[in-house]
Amino acid sequence: MGAVLLLAAKTFVFRLPAFVDRHPYGTVAALRELAAESPPGTVLAGTSPFLGRYVDRPYAYVPDAFGPEVGDPALYYRTLHRVLSNAGAAFLVVDSVDLRDRPATLLGAEPPVPWLRPAGGEGRVRVWWRTDAR
Repeated sequence: MGAVLLLAAKTFVFRLPAFVDRHPYGTVAALRELAAESPPGTVLAGTSPFLGRYVDRPYAYVPDAFGPEVGDPALYYRTLHRVLSNAGAAFLVVDSVDLRDRPATLLGAEPPVPWLRPAGGEGRVRVWWRTDAR
């Protein structure tokens, strides 16, 4: 019985705070704000998986950089553009929690590519508007 209580206490004291720290709360808040302010049917995209359940809009998960894309941001941005275009996404929400192997310039203040423009975000979250979205 003591071992069970010890394991429960360890989970609560150590793992729960880590889970809370790694949850993309900022991304969820940004997605909800975009959903409230954008026309119905606007497709939203982000770097955190499984967040479509938090908004009443289509949500597209943007895959991580893979293989040569990890070392070549231009290659990753070509892939990102294709993914966003195929999904019809107008906005991209990037959170440092789920940046992983994607280019760090996605979190910068300046657009990393000509077809993205800043559209908000605060703290560890950056929101981009895709200028060529239809």
